[in-house]
Amino acid sequence: MKLLNVLDIAWAHKYSTYEAALLVSYSMVGGLRRGGDPRRARWLLAQRVKPVQSDWIKKGIVRAELVGPWEAKLSREVGQASPAQGEKAAPAHEPSDYNISGSMPDVTKRDAARSFRAGNLFIMLVKDVPPVAEALGLGPLPISLNYIYAMVVIAPDRVGPLYFVTLEKGAGPQPFLGVFGKNGSHSNLGNAPKLLYEAKFVDRALTLIREEFRLPELPRELKV
Repeated sequence: MKLLNVLDIAWAHKYSTYEAALLVSYSMVGGLRRGGDPRRARWLLAQRVKPVQSDWIKKGIVRAELVGPWEAKLSREVGQASPAQGEKAAPAHEPSDYNISGSMPDVTKRDAARSFRAGNLFIMLVKDVPPVAEALGLGPLPISLNYIYAMVVIAPDRVGPLYFVTLEKGAGPQPFLGVFGKNGSHSNLGNAPKLLYEAKFVDRALTLIREEFRLPELPRELKV
């Protein structure tokens, strides 16, 4: 199934960002199997997709009743979901480097307002996003925090988010621009009151994403 078709399904059924990421990953597993590479499909399913899915179910950021049947179907199709003893695992798509922390934006609780694509990168804009800690019932953060906008980047060959650009409202009077990079590390890029206008935030966020991933041009918007 083509990437855009998978994303259309995720959009139509209002899957969260993380559920959409898993759907894309399962699509990749199915593609490897149909392409005549079942060993790689088994390895990707067992070593990458299933552990991340299990972790996300425990964290409450994906629905077990939704993603469970996907796992069961692909497990049946590819057979034994781990390399045979003594068999060297083939290279496969890597999981996201992200370690989800309580201060990260919880994009699973909001529908995407806009979507973009650049090559194999899929980018979604989500508005008025609480931090993960609030959604998971981990108690309040040391400071008040809300994400006015969060733009998240995912890719079909990774499980989970790759990058976030955010407009954050904390204890201070001004919103500030932030990014969550590799390993979920956070950087404050300074006060950015002008980015309260959605169009200005989108332009700035897409520029940062283009620079981070060395894209030849800005991501293009997907029309629904």
